[in-house]
Amino acid sequence: IYSRQGGGHYVCDVTKNSFADPLLSLVNKNKDFKFQVIELRQSLEGTAAFYAAKRATDQDKKTIQARLDELKMIAGKSSPKQEAKADLGLHLAIADAAHNTPLSLLIRNVYALLVELIEEHLNLIQHNEKINVQLQIQHAKLVDAILAGDAVAARDLSYDHLSYVRDSFDQSDSMLKRNQNSLMRAHLFGE
Repeated sequence: IYSRQGGGHYVCDVTKNSFADPLLSLVNKNKDFKFQVIELRQSLEGTAAFYAAKRATDQDKKTIQARLDELKMIAGKSSPKQEAKADLGLHLAIADAAHNTPLSLLIRNVYALLVELIEEHLNLIQHNEKINVQLQIQHAKLVDAILAGDAVAARDLSYDHLSYVRDSFDQSDSMLKRNQNSLMRAHLFGE
């Protein structure tokens, strides 16, 4: 709420200018910054998974399971953008189940960055069945730990999942750079 002298009191739009805005600018300028965003996700989402396992209500658990089921239905079958939104939907359901409003708001602000990053990642790995299967297994194990109330396992599985995402991003980026170099050589040498 903010006040104007002689003008009354007004409710602020706290989502209008989020801290994600300058971060998005940095990610767009420096693609290596995405790895730092993944590290931030590890901290935030690991904590959210821990508390979700401890605090999730029956309704929260149903929502988390429904988001996982939605992701399973479209994984590898839809556009990377739709899959990215479903992936984030699952992680947001977990964040909300932590019943920690500041944490949930922080994660939501960071997710403004993540739709594009996850879509980019899915574009890079869409033809790699091994990575796609591993991501689905990790999501299922994470949800199982939360539903079972195993907070330590949920935190560790969340951290491991995002480490795997970071590593597969790194591998995909390396492969993309090698492919670009091959195309450049072929163009330069007329191959």
